[in-house]
Amino acid sequence: MKKSILVTLALSAGLITGVGAISTTANAATYHKGFPKSLRNTKWRGRTAGVSAEVKFGKSTLYYAPSMGGDPQYMLHTKYRYLGHHVYYLKGRVYDNAPAGGISWSYKVKRYNSHKLYFRDMRNSNIKGMFKR
Repeated sequence: MKKSILVTLALSAGLITGVGAISTTANAATYHKGFPKSLRNTKWRGRTAGVSAEVKFGKSTLYYAPSMGGDPQYMLHTKYRYLGHHVYYLKGRVYDNAPAGGISWSYKVKRYNSHKLYFRDMRNSNIKGMFKR
């Protein structure tokens, strides 16, 4: 009798610790949908490649428009990865003048504070610079 109770207690303790060890946590190395809360619904102005430009972050879309020349660009179906120290890697698809399915596009953003942001296009090295609100 004592032996069966001890075996039952040992199995139940093992089951409880096993369930606790299997529980999943958020992984920072994965992509999250949309934009982080610190960037959502914000508008920034700055200079890239010697031309003033504007960047708008929506809930899941990014709008980049140089003021002189060049067409504005919309990035849809965005995902982001937090790299640490307020640095984000943004990834999405651009459908403007692109083949069916769009083109994969990515940006790197470092947010210094609520008024200062560094923005860099990973495909075009000329588009990078400091932006202010």
